[in-house]
Amino acid sequence: LERQKAERATLQARRELEEAIERERVASRYKSEFLASMSHELRTPMNAIRGYAELLARPHPERAVQEVWIQNLRRSTEYLLGLVHDVLDLSKIEAGHMRLEKSPTSLADALGSVEDLLAAGAREKCLDFSVALEGECPETFACDPVRLKQILLNLLSNAIKFTTQGSVR
Repeated sequence: LERQKAERATLQARRELEEAIERERVASRYKSEFLASMSHELRTPMNAIRGYAELLARPHPERAVQEVWIQNLRRSTEYLLGLVHDVLDLSKIEAGHMRLEKSPTSLADALGSVEDLLAAGAREKCLDFSVALEGECPETFACDPVRLKQILLNLLSNAIKFTTQGSVR
């Protein structure tokens, strides 16, 4: 009877170990997919930053043209910084250290900020792009403003990325 109990316990432990190994294998695959995707996402704004820096290094371009380049450079660095924050947040989540803030946040301001960041990318793809609040919405509400902006950026940048013609509204 004791031997049967020990065999059942051993079998149960083996099953749990196999399940843990499988979970780890799946997690590893997802991490690899994430890193492959993220490396592409990081290269896009980095190439834009490098390109605009090279343009700004040219002798005597028109000031108005320079201003456009500087704006695009700023947008690209903001986007790149956002991606870096996303990667760091993933690490925090995995380590169990993610803390959410809860403060008064304006949805209109968050949407305007995201629209400013993504408008140039939509124009480059010849897409009509606009963001608008419809219906009643409180002026402010309690949420984590950084996470709200991340969510909006991810949703709208994906909409632009996967739209080949027409508009994103």
